[in-house]
Amino acid sequence: MWSWLAVALSGLLYIFADEKGDKVRMVLFSLLTHALLATMILAIDHLQSYQMWMLLGLGVFAVSDAIAQWQQHTKLSFVGFILAQLVYSWAMWGVVDSQFVLWLPALLLCIAIVTFLLLLPRLDSFLMPVAFMGLSLVHVLCAAGEAWLVAGTSSST
Repeated sequence: MWSWLAVALSGLLYIFADEKGDKVRMVLFSLLTHALLATMILAIDHLQSYQMWMLLGLGVFAVSDAIAQWQQHTKLSFVGFILAQLVYSWAMWGVVDSQFVLWLPALLLCIAIVTFLLLLPRLDSFLMPVAFMGLSLVHVLCAAGEAWLVAGTSSST
């Protein structure tokens, strides 16, 4: 439990640094948050393949987040974020062995389309990157939802 509180505190300090515009502390607390999450995964005795994919995703996301602080590398950072999301979804789809349920992606896609249409007047030149990032996030949500449904915990049944 303390490890999750440390991750939450580090994430909160990242948000505070972002609000103040302190890029050095933003990168520091972002890397600290990712390092804490990686430490939690590495603390497990026998790592499975999906956990290795999650570690790779954390690394790619941390590097992309650090690159995002410099204005001249925004496209590289965007590609890194998309790659990290694909790695996360690959890790979560690796857990799913059962039959695919269709109501979850249909629901998430409907929510994404409505949100996209509501934000459409404000997007202007960011239309394609927002659409691509949105589809990538819906894919990660579908993978996480399927993995959660397969887990069979009391909260998913």
